[in-house]
Amino acid sequence: MTATMGTAMANPVRKQISVFVIDDLAMLCEAVRSFLQGDPELSVIGYETDSTRAVERLVMAAPDVVLLDLKMPGKDGMSVLLEAKPQLPNTHFLALSGDIDTEQALSLVRAGASGVVLKTAGVEVVRKAVKCVASGELWLERRYLAAVVRHLTRPRKDWESLSDRERQIVEGVSAGLSNREIGERLTIREDTVKSHLKVVFRKLGIDNRLDLAIRARARGIGGPVN
Repeated sequence: MTATMGTAMANPVRKQISVFVIDDLAMLCEAVRSFLQGDPELSVIGYETDSTRAVERLVMAAPDVVLLDLKMPGKDGMSVLLEAKPQLPNTHFLALSGDIDTEQALSLVRAGASGVVLKTAGVEVVRKAVKCVASGELWLERRYLAAVVRHLTRPRKDWESLSDRERQIVEGVSAGLSNREIGERLTIREDTVKSHLKVVFRKLGIDNRLDLAIRARARGIGGPVN
């Protein structure tokens, strides 16, 4: 008589999604950590309130998801994203914002963000957003979705890929304005101008302002200020 022994199959342990929070308000970071930690699938492994140290901290932590505030003193969220994303190709960036327009949402996606979650969203919405981007999907409010889908599905090249805001900044460079002057003209921060320029350089394969100005003028974009 032979006996067979069955082996019990243990339920596989699901790996927690590691999250890092960047916001200049420590109280908000603590609040986000508290409600995210309430989900057994999520683990907040750290936060940073000083945006100038954020990239270094992120590279060391290499989280699955970064919740990134867009408006911070020092480096703004876009600057952190543009600097950190190339060093963390497997990390998903989820912008955290009070409110942004469609053009800003498009710029974030172009720069490598996986979406935007509003600070007014409920706890469960933020948890779902984090899990969504961790799985490789985009998380966007309905108001941004149509524009982003059009951008992702429509083949566009070089200069045609510039957003309206990016084109305005190129016009400023072509006119010989400094980043500060462009920011004053468009009523945006100088850091934001720099962030948009990084995206423009990457899209066009250009690495300096003079080359950008020359090519822009050759295409009839901007020109010297009278």
